[in-house]
Amino acid sequence: MLTTDMQAVSNQQSWLYQDQPITQINGQLEVTTDVVQRIYFIRHGESALNGTATAGKGVRVIQGKNLGVPLTEKGIHQAEMLAAELKKYLPSEGLYVITSSHAKRAMQTAEKIYEELKPAVHCSFGKQYPGTAEQSHGEWEGRPRDYAYQRVMDAWNTLSASEKFSRPKFEGGESPKQVRERALVDLQQMVEEYKGKTIIHVIHCNALNALALTWSGLADALPTEEGTELPAVEFANCDMLLVEMPLEGKIYEAKNKMHIRLLPSN
Repeated sequence: MLTTDMQAVSNQQSWLYQDQPITQINGQLEVTTDVVQRIYFIRHGESALNGTATAGKGVRVIQGKNLGVPLTEKGIHQAEMLAAELKKYLPSEGLYVITSSHAKRAMQTAEKIYEELKPAVHCSFGKQYPGTAEQSHGEWEGRPRDYAYQRVMDAWNTLSASEKFSRPKFEGGESPKQVRERALVDLQQMVEEYKGKTIIHVIHCNALNALALTWSGLADALPTEEGTELPAVEFANCDMLLVEMPLEGKIYEAKNKMHIRLLPSN
């Protein structure tokens, strides 16, 4: 949810931080046209470190960028289930390409979606884009969320929303703004390479949130008061964000269109 301060500066795109995700699709999903380029961003399936955190299998650890973390069996099943849902709603006459970041969990998710969609629609398996990898948490990656972690978070929570967007949370890591900048470079290359196709891109939660803030128009209007919250969407594993932009436009012109959750969130 948006804070009171954020509501005061929000524009027509603030719905993303106020509404619940769409869980049922009426009709078909929208695809790229001669005028509008459409991209479906998908958060990867449950990873091995997500699984540890959510299933109570031990001390929660910080995942961060961590490129080598694979999907769990549940994560693989999530990707397969999402692809089965997509087959119901993607127009069969559309042209699709499946891309991802270069992190193992994202590539595995993309591969599973491609394998399931390939017999049903015209789709190809595209490139991996390192710029859309998850936010780095530097030397804290793989460390437990213990007392030392809580001390870092206590200090972090005193910052303004604007500072939280422009500063790394952990030493040696990246800020959301830095993630946004590197991601936009690779995504511009992606839309130029696959112009005219509906792009399905597997990405990561923090990276997607950094981009969504930009496409909402809120990134440049964040509160500067201490302790204000940085808006974030709770993208569950295999949630989707539909983004639209002019076919001949630039990726920074994109707008958030729809947050979609076709799988149970737990």
